[in-house]
Amino acid sequence: MVTLTQIRELVLRQDKELEELLYEYIKQNELDANFELDTTTYNKKEKIEELISQDRLYEARQLLNQYKLESNDINIYSMEGIINIKENKLEEALNCFLQGLEIDGRNVDLLYNMGYLNSLVGNNEKAIEYYKECSGLTNDENLLNELNDLINSLNTSKNYTLVTLNFNKDDELFSKLNKNDNKIMNIVVNDELESEDIFEHNDIKIYDIKSASYLNIINHVTQNNENCIVLYRDIKDLELVNKIKGNVLFVYYPNKNYYNDKEDYINQTMNVFDDKELSNKSNIILTDDLFIFSMKKIIEKRNNVYLLNDNMDYILTNYSMLDESLITNIKNEDIEDDFIKRVYELIKNCNDYNKCLEIARSLYRNYENEHTHSLYLGLLVINKEYDFLVDVVRNSEYIEDYYKYEILYLYDIKDYDLIDYVVNIVIKNYRALDLSSENNLDYKLGLYYYVINKFNDSYKTYLYLIEKNEEFLNSPIVNKFVAYMMYAKGEDRYEEFNSRYKEIITKYE
Repeated sequence: MVTLTQIRELVLRQDKELEELLYEYIKQNELDANFELDTTTYNKKEKIEELISQDRLYEARQLLNQYKLESNDINIYSMEGIINIKENKLEEALNCFLQGLEIDGRNVDLLYNMGYLNSLVGNNEKAIEYYKECSGLTNDENLLNELNDLINSLNTSKNYTLVTLNFNKDDELFSKLNKNDNKIMNIVVNDELESEDIFEHNDIKIYDIKSASYLNIINHVTQNNENCIVLYRDIKDLELVNKIKGNVLFVYYPNKNYYNDKEDYINQTMNVFDDKELSNKSNIILTDDLFIFSMKKIIEKRNNVYLLNDNMDYILTNYSMLDESLITNIKNEDIEDDFIKRVYELIKNCNDYNKCLEIARSLYRNYENEHTHSLYLGLLVINKEYDFLVDVVRNSEYIEDYYKYEILYLYDIKDYDLIDYVVNIVIKNYRALDLSSENNLDYKLGLYYYVINKFNDSYKTYLYLIEKNEEFLNSPIVNKFVAYMMYAKGEDRYEEFNSRYKEIITKYE
């Protein structure tokens, strides 16, 4: 039975049991039916752990800050460290765990978390040390079994055979790989060779071959080596990649920003289409280009894209157990260039589309270029902010006039589904087109065929569209593209559509 005398004594001693007893006293005397257990120190720890498990990190941190004022619990360091890990603040997490271990170097939770943190960043040897130290300090059978499995998984040899396609033998990529424990093979096609050759260069096996031997060599290599990874970055390898047999990990390593290259416009759009196919085919997409990463991760919503720094070998060897923090653990505090620093900030917040939009809006206003334009438009579509989107489109230097007129026309008739479709065409987010609704399917197919240069298919689809639904005769794009294709075919009716196009766009000029 709790008494007021006990409570008074604890108040005077400032004992940590005070709030627990106070809660019991209130409960047994039914003083306040609305009293919440969560407000007591007695339950704060459990509540913080619950909030962390639910990824309600802001609330968890707020409650933890209160708990710090009331308790000297060593578990505070573990809980704060885990929150930092989940927020991709790995250095802050490390500092929390180290501070805790300075106080109690034998704390099982802190040692376990240090092992986990080291495994995240690829420091497997250090992770194993912490896990072993942890296992020597616990009698919990479940934890011991878990630690044993973790140690075995980190100890297991994960050597691989990397087959690169058409890389320069001195490419910077090879300096990022562990060539001592893994086989590296580079297959290079050159039809001007007098004779094919195989030789070693900087611990890399080079195959100089002609195109006729290309597929046979790759299939031979991948079928006769364990843990094969095929890494490619040239769009022309798409057809070949689809023919490779065996249990192979496919890695796409794009070497240029297909989204923002204005040269050779028609070929560029074909490249972007093939880029989508390669991205869909690949298990992993690796890039050291901030803007390729931003588009693929944030706008295309691909979860298998990783931004390279010094962790390429770790990504390749630990593909099946990669953690989200590997994507967003980016140090940008020491970057002096404000533009690049903000792009890193955008990437670090890649899972928060509201925050991303806020950063992209600032980037676009302060550093208007094709990169920020594409990111901003994509995020406006994702967040359904069509009023802002129309203002950007109307004043854009990076959108062809007929697309501008079409988006403004679709905004007038409030067809937001088609606005999304056209904007994704404009920013070359072809993956979104595959996920689009089936509303106005003929319109979408006609436009899709047109931008990938299937002009006959586009022409037939558009003619069927306007025959079935004359409302689309008010569409700037339909009239523009039909006029162009009729002119190319030598049909006199092209002037009818061209004149209608000019008449429609006067409203938007």
